[in-house]
Amino acid sequence: MYNYFNFNGVQVNDLALVTKIEKPYIPERTINTINVTSRDGEIFDGMKYNAIKIPISLAIIGNDEEDYELRVKILRDTFKVRNEVPIGFADNTSIYGMLSSEFKVQKKNAVTGYADIEIICNNPYTYSDHTLTFEAEEGHKEVIVEHNGGVDALPLVSVGFTKDTHFAQIENMTTGERVLVGDYPKLVLSGTTPASKIILRDPCESLSGLTIGGANIDANRSYNGSFGITESGNSYMLSSMGDGNTTYKGACGRIALSSGVDQFKLRVKMQHNSKGKNGDPNKYDADVEKRKEEVKSGKKEPYYKVTCTGLHYRSGPGTNYKSYGTLKKGFEIYGGTIEKGWCKFKYKNKTCYCSAKDDYLTKMVNDTTKSEWKTFTIENVWVMPESGNKTDAKRAVFSKANSSSKIVGYIPYGSKIRVLLKPENQLDKDGKVKNTFYQMWKPFTDSKGNKIKGYIDKEAIKRAFDMDANSVKYEDDPGYADDKLGTVEVYGFNTNGNQLFKLCMFDDNPYFEYTQPQVRIGNRVVLKDTSKTPKPKPKTEASQNQTTISYYLSGKHGDWNDFIGWFTLTRKKVGNQYVWDVEVTKEKNGNIVNRQASKNLKYTDLPTDELSYLAIYIGTNAATMNKCSAMCISHIEVQSLNPKTSTEQDVTYFKQGDVLDLDFEHGNCYLNRELRNDLVDIGSTYFSIDPGETEIVVNSDDANASLSVAVKEKWVGVVDEDIATTPKYD
Repeated sequence: MYNYFNFNGVQVNDLALVTKIEKPYIPERTINTINVTSRDGEIFDGMKYNAIKIPISLAIIGNDEEDYELRVKILRDTFKVRNEVPIGFADNTSIYGMLSSEFKVQKKNAVTGYADIEIICNNPYTYSDHTLTFEAEEGHKEVIVEHNGGVDALPLVSVGFTKDTHFAQIENMTTGERVLVGDYPKLVLSGTTPASKIILRDPCESLSGLTIGGANIDANRSYNGSFGITESGNSYMLSSMGDGNTTYKGACGRIALSSGVDQFKLRVKMQHNSKGKNGDPNKYDADVEKRKEEVKSGKKEPYYKVTCTGLHYRSGPGTNYKSYGTLKKGFEIYGGTIEKGWCKFKYKNKTCYCSAKDDYLTKMVNDTTKSEWKTFTIENVWVMPESGNKTDAKRAVFSKANSSSKIVGYIPYGSKIRVLLKPENQLDKDGKVKNTFYQMWKPFTDSKGNKIKGYIDKEAIKRAFDMDANSVKYEDDPGYADDKLGTVEVYGFNTNGNQLFKLCMFDDNPYFEYTQPQVRIGNRVVLKDTSKTPKPKPKTEASQNQTTISYYLSGKHGDWNDFIGWFTLTRKKVGNQYVWDVEVTKEKNGNIVNRQASKNLKYTDLPTDELSYLAIYIGTNAATMNKCSAMCISHIEVQSLNPKTSTEQDVTYFKQGDVLDLDFEHGNCYLNRELRNDLVDIGSTYFSIDPGETEIVVNSDDANASLSVAVKEKWVGVVDEDIATTPKYD
């Protein structure tokens, strides 16, 4: 029996036969009651759905012993997650969970084994993999959200501002619930000043805002290199490292403020990752761990679109039948049939009819065909000699998965290569497997500079995790970034050029990919990564008179690798004392995935001078730009903070170009990706959106503010059929 089972993006069906899944379509409930003395029965006092447990049975069947062991390894690596991950029992929907049981395989023979596992989902809801987005038309302040899930869902609402603005109120017109961010305008009193003012906003799109040259930055940094703009066009990057005898080689630039500032907030967006090329995060090396093959699925589905201003839908095919309501222009009817000039369709659990006149309805076609991708693992392997002979050993690479095909080159013993773990068999005349080949994923460059790529016999290679590292010559794989190095830094200075602070994201470890943040205020380090780096893997080489120990590249370490995120540094005066706050956040797909902060810092040795200008430094301690970490600065903003007075002020909380994001699921408010729950009025309610149509409205003193509402459809229990709405794009 075939059971669809996707675990954290890995199609388990491709690795094992899923023989049993016990799916709780409705979770177990806990029902609360109140027992009243002298009253029969009990009073219902609410209920909740409990966590879901899903027993699953697997049969692991390999093509041969090595293939079986590989399948077990991939399953083991797939299931060993430490947090809840998406799990799918149908296309386009996921529930979130992890293993609650052991992953223990009972081996029946050399190529077959069985495993029983249990998945626990603490959140008993299934979600659509697609996010449906609804945007208000230009000049309009409302959107109609069509939520076709089974239970209420919590949206993500975004508002974009076109001018300085006091408030934004988002209201559910069905329930009357609302969220107020900012405050309604007040009568402006003479002599009042804004609570804050932007004195620098640098989008990092042009080098004209930088004064290239030195500043009083840290020692061991040369700066005769040059800056450039990333391929994306919106970030400063290091384009050449220059030269010098310093630890870091790079470039430095100064940014002057319009005036000195005593109390301020600084926000800087940085990137520091391993996947860029020659310092640019937007250009990628072929750092491929998986290969995906495209498969087409879906269909072309006809539908009808309302083209008049409003169209009545009725209980029967005629104007004499009761009108249920009016369909707005642009409404789409799916599954409708035309009979005698009337369109019959299902809407809101009713059979409905509307006129099918050409100027009322237009027949359309929704192309739901899509590309699906099947993923195959790519892995490092070592080339092995024949019959244990390690003297001048080499193995042939063929143009096709066939030993009779052309030999395109030879690879010496001990060389590390990458192959696609998708076996391709060569059959003999009787249809039996004669040889098995793996396709090389990356070309191998031989001693003469020739690039070799093709197919290599399975018997000629051995997987990396099966090897004794000291038995082979280690050669770096250019797809790995363990030895990519670099630092990206932002300094603040007073008018005399003395350092006030330094924000930094760096990787100076030559054996691990280990990116880490650091913030220094004055001479005091107030924020840093505290994880302890493990020792790299040693390699011992003995000669006649001495033993030399060197090290292999040893993988990734820490929580800040592939960093995209923000540094936020604030200094305020409370009474006669300055108070500093600092925070660094890492983002992925628009969500904060890691955060570290040091708040309410009141050390007497922290600087009190006005902030007059900034300096940026991007440099590397690698030998070449090819081994430079991909680093850039994407946004720099300095905000002057004025002390609050007892006089009521009319504050504009939002500036032109600001974006407000309201996360209704977690009850959080973000302004330009910065957490700002302090802006939300205490009487606000983060409302849910019921299944069906819901009108959401934004009211603001910015009449042209944009509004978009994103929602994921949601169902209780396990969903094992494709019922999620696929987003439609014009």
